[in-house]
Amino acid sequence: MTRRPLALALLFALSTAAAVAQDARDPRVTDLDGKAARLLAAYARRCETTKAPATARRAWRILIQHYDADHDAGRTALGYRKKGDAWLTPDPTWVPPPDTCDARQHKQLSGAWNDCKKSLTRLHRELGVALRKSGDDDEAAAQLRTALRYTPDDESSHKALGHEKVAGVYGSAEQHAFVRRMREMRDEAGALRDRTWPVTPLADADRPKEVRALGVPVAGVRTEHFTLWTVDSAEHAAEHVQWAERSFAMMQFLLGSEASAMRAQRIQWVLYLRTTTQHQQLLLVAPNTAGGYSPEDAMRTGGGVFRTDGGQAAMHLSYRATDDADSIVAHVVRHHLDGQLNQPLYEGVMHAVQWLLCDTMKARYGSLAVTESSGGFELPPDASTWHRLLQDVIEQDDDHAFVRVPGEPMANFREEVRLKTWAAMLFLVARAPDGWRAFATAVADPKLPREQIEDKLIETIGLTADEFEEEFHAWARRGSPLGRASGW
Repeated sequence: MTRRPLALALLFALSTAAAVAQDARDPRVTDLDGKAARLLAAYARRCETTKAPATARRAWRILIQHYDADHDAGRTALGYRKKGDAWLTPDPTWVPPPDTCDARQHKQLSGAWNDCKKSLTRLHRELGVALRKSGDDDEAAAQLRTALRYTPDDESSHKALGHEKVAGVYGSAEQHAFVRRMREMRDEAGALRDRTWPVTPLADADRPKEVRALGVPVAGVRTEHFTLWTVDSAEHAAEHVQWAERSFAMMQFLLGSEASAMRAQRIQWVLYLRTTTQHQQLLLVAPNTAGGYSPEDAMRTGGGVFRTDGGQAAMHLSYRATDDADSIVAHVVRHHLDGQLNQPLYEGVMHAVQWLLCDTMKARYGSLAVTESSGGFELPPDASTWHRLLQDVIEQDDDHAFVRVPGEPMANFREEVRLKTWAAMLFLVARAPDGWRAFATAVADPKLPREQIEDKLIETIGLTADEFEEEFHAWARRGSPLGRASGW
């Protein structure tokens, strides 16, 4: 089966080998590619004449990625420049023009896009059925799955693929198992939000030396797994530690048979502060709390893990009480799992647990301050915006490729990668309950080539990179029946 690439970075001039492969394809597939390219080009040109070049680029991008990699108008609209027979990648300084159409025009274009998707769905479905009758099952399945990318609830395509309808939703056996697991995860998170653990108040005499040296009133509590100190009241301390236990239990649930990999003893105790003045004072009286950083760098991180008597401890700075639950969940996920996992993927697991328990993603690792001159953007804390932005980039066929996530530098973690690792790891934890940790461990080395990352994905999860993206998009895209059924 010929696989079409999903990333623009992989699309350049057609090589001789690619041309040979093209000749070997069923002529009906080549004919469909031409029809689909014409449909998409017509829609893109309508957008451009309606002052909507950004919307046009969505269609051009799909055309280039899936139907005609050498399309002149599409490549040019996406910022590529031709030199000889090769297309050069867009200039980094190129700024794509935005849409300037009014609301009425935008509504008309939305209707036209729905019509275009219906036509593309019909083309792929009819070819898929025809190919299946002629015995080309692999290409038939590929065409039918493409039909479902455009219309996720197309009943005829589902039936042709042999999908069953469970609880009103068509899907494969793997997809139905995924939906059940995602529901279980959501139900467990809901139960844990209401659960409380017995709390033992601690006396001043129990304070560690670093906390005593700080010289400010603190409250301390202990539960089954945690010892926590805070500059807030004893009531706040008792509530803080509940969120630590909830996140610990959530991780154990997600790990399943590997639940023992969550180890509370990795951190002896944790201290929560409220102000930078308190943090500065702690660094002055207990330099070891810098965790090996300079005082200046330690202030920028807002806390971390450090050596103390008997093992390791942690300090975290949380300015607002409304951020505490999200912050504590993030710290527990990050600090208490044994083993070496790929850090960008583990960041996604952390955000997945924040989403499950708090419906926010406030605490983050690896982010630098975003300035106007940096050209970057910063994701807001609310999950609904992350959800909408992710579905926007999926709809534009422009979300970050999953196999590129493990190599993302944590020193300056880009927000578009953060968006993908959150949703992709949430998907993977439910899709492969017994494989997600093995995969994140297998690609722990951030310098691992992408080809080897895909090999590890196949080895631990049983999916190629393209198959992963296909299943992920089928669930995460806007209007997905699987997404609705899973509580996404």
